[in-house]
Amino acid sequence: MGTPPIGSRWRLVLACAVALASSTFFAASAGPRHHEPPLWASHCHPHSGYAPGIAEDLLPWASTGITEAHMRSAIGNFSRSAHREATALPLLIKQGRLHVARGYGFNGTTVWFAENLLTWVHALKRLTERWGPSVPDLELVLLPDDSRTLGAADPRLWPGNNHWPVMKHCKSSQSLDITIPIWHLYQLWPTQEYFSKIEDLNAKYPWEARQAAAYGGGLRYHRCENLYDNEKAMEANVTKYTVHETSLFMVRERFAEYLQSMVRRPDIAFNKGRPLEEWAAYCMAILIDGISCSSKLWQLMALGSVVLREQSIYYSFFDKRLRKWRRPAEITWAVDWVRGNEEAARGIAARAQAFVREQLSMQALECYWLMLLHQYARLLRFTPGSTRGVLEPGKAAKEQSLRDSEGPGFYNPVDTWLEEEDLYGGLGGLFNWKRDYVRSYGKRLELLPAVDMHVGAAEARGSTSASESAQEGAAGSRRD
Repeated sequence: MGTPPIGSRWRLVLACAVALASSTFFAASAGPRHHEPPLWASHCHPHSGYAPGIAEDLLPWASTGITEAHMRSAIGNFSRSAHREATALPLLIKQGRLHVARGYGFNGTTVWFAENLLTWVHALKRLTERWGPSVPDLELVLLPDDSRTLGAADPRLWPGNNHWPVMKHCKSSQSLDITIPIWHLYQLWPTQEYFSKIEDLNAKYPWEARQAAAYGGGLRYHRCENLYDNEKAMEANVTKYTVHETSLFMVRERFAEYLQSMVRRPDIAFNKGRPLEEWAAYCMAILIDGISCSSKLWQLMALGSVVLREQSIYYSFFDKRLRKWRRPAEITWAVDWVRGNEEAARGIAARAQAFVREQLSMQALECYWLMLLHQYARLLRFTPGSTRGVLEPGKAAKEQSLRDSEGPGFYNPVDTWLEEEDLYGGLGGLFNWKRDYVRSYGKRLELLPAVDMHVGAAEARGSTSASESAQEGAAGSRRD
């Protein structure tokens, strides 16, 4: 199949990422006003700006709730599926403890998806270790691939409001996925490797010394979802170039061709030949999404450049906290605006750096999970762990056999599940993983310390009370 001509019909629109002020409501701490909010809610108040976006993700279940039928459909349609490389992973949190579905291991997927699922498992394991019973009882399904699960207009969903609750790192404007932090925010050690280096980076590349130009690049990725929004945003007949045909729509290559053949400006470049840190030599960084959400957005925001981002149809968990141009514009207009409004552009870049350092920190990620899981749990219309129970070691295995997407021994405690994946998952031969790779994988990730947050808070309250009592006693002695 021939390549469609590149011309003025390509209207790739971009937007500058601007941190949105956090003067938003905090929906997590319900109850009478005279009661103190729960410890986790007080802890997470600095990150309460995530609450509205979470509520928006959960809107499809606002009227029906999340029923047993919804959960069964999510598990049955996305787990152990022959037509998906990425296997979904069902999880149960019960009484503050994490459990993982038996028989839903990594030997049916690729090493890429296996490591990403493993990252989420260790992140949630650490969350329950820190917060225990403050994490509500629930069941959820994680899916690590880039493709959307189901579009909002899919005929399989609407007759019975059968919206499948699946948690993913990215969603499209037409999908019903629930967004969660991408695995790179744990794997790449962002605090140490990015956020702690912001001051040094700004000193090395001061704004006034940066080139008044836009630079970008990226790996070769195709864009293949046959969505109306894709056609409208790019006007490049993307639906003719899907993974099922010989010619894929290689979105970043096509954008580079567009710049070379149509734009032809020396202050706008897009290639793949420059290390990421060196992008900071430019006032503007160009971001083009790949198959779905680009994982590079937060990394570029940390550089201190204005991010000119493709106004794509894809959204990550923090996208709703960024303000975009009211009317997306051609890249040439965006570049000219930055060049002609230096102080405003410099402020945008500074706010982006502040946002990633404060709102993508490890505490912020922890709080996003806590807020999401509390809002999610309030929608459940079934008792978690009732249809799909936890394996009891003392009972015969045959009494706890799995039946499709249910069974009395459907879940294993997370430590048992990790151990069995190491010992019996065949991952050494499949992925060349060492025998304790699954259990020790948490050491490879940036995670908060495994401390009981309630104990620390109780000690702090006790210390405060003792200090206040001592001050009152001293004041009384002075009065006497």
